[in-house]
Amino acid sequence: MRKVIAALLGPVLATAVLAGCSKEQAGTEGTAVSSGKKVHIIMVTHGAPGDPFWNAVKRGAEDAAKDFKVEFDYQSTSKVDPAEQARLIEAAIARKPDGLAVSILDPDAVAGPIKKAVARGIPVISLNSGDAFFAKLGILAHVGQAEEIAGRQAGERMAGEGVKNAICINHGQGDKSAELRCEGFTSAVAKAGGKAKQVVVSQGDPTGTQRRIEAALKADPSIDGVLGLGPVIFNPVKAALSSTGKLGKLRFATFDLSPDILAAVRDGQADFAIDQQQYLQGYLPVEFLAQRLRLGICPTGLVLAGPNFVTKADAQAAIELSKQGLR
Repeated sequence: MRKVIAALLGPVLATAVLAGCSKEQAGTEGTAVSSGKKVHIIMVTHGAPGDPFWNAVKRGAEDAAKDFKVEFDYQSTSKVDPAEQARLIEAAIARKPDGLAVSILDPDAVAGPIKKAVARGIPVISLNSGDAFFAKLGILAHVGQAEEIAGRQAGERMAGEGVKNAICINHGQGDKSAELRCEGFTSAVAKAGGKAKQVVVSQGDPTGTQRRIEAALKADPSIDGVLGLGPVIFNPVKAALSSTGKLGKLRFATFDLSPDILAAVRDGQADFAIDQQQYLQGYLPVEFLAQRLRLGICPTGLVLAGPNFVTKADAQAAIELSKQGLR
């Protein structure tokens, strides 16, 4: 499993995390961090069941639970609903787990339950979303990417490829992470002398999403760059580009990975995908909590799992890992 983590982390983060774990902490059978007192960890995310992104998060967490021999429960909302997630966290606290891992889609909605867990002595690690808010809630560490930085790097990459007039397709209005991605992207394009704006769509309305993007492209034929924010709207965005004759003729990229996204990158229909390595976002919080609970040690602060850019050169390798639920 250490080889899998190293491959997913990339050389810099792999060195930082794995070098900090002695051989006795590697998670193999009979080591200090995988033996000792019983440990029960609950993870509560805002990822709807069936979403390939969150399937990889869950797979990573379950693999870590096996590696470090902890009792583990994964729970997620039935749809993207911060209020439902808050209720799930409250219910998890009532079960008195030894450790808690949570995503932070809406800090206002989940701040109360998270602070309650911390006050009761339950160590909490956040994952995926919440890099700008976790420290204020008393959370030990956050495993994810800095969303504004990731958006900015996407904008810098597109601007470097000649993009002057871009749109950021925001399907997560009200989702602070999505907004930070678009803000970083638009600021980077503007800093390079271009312009960019958000186009807001609904992730639950693929037909409406496609039509809205088609309308934006037809209204401004000079648009030469399109950034999507995730797999859930990738196909409607791609369909809009195809129907308007823009697919392959402008710069097109997206956050996150899915089989469809990776195939598009491999085939030259999309320029790159921004990989936040969601398997690690599931795996590392469970590992860190096991270390904290059994050995009293744990990384603190922001642990970056991304951004990592997947291009045509390495898309096929990512496709093979995605078939295993690792990318």
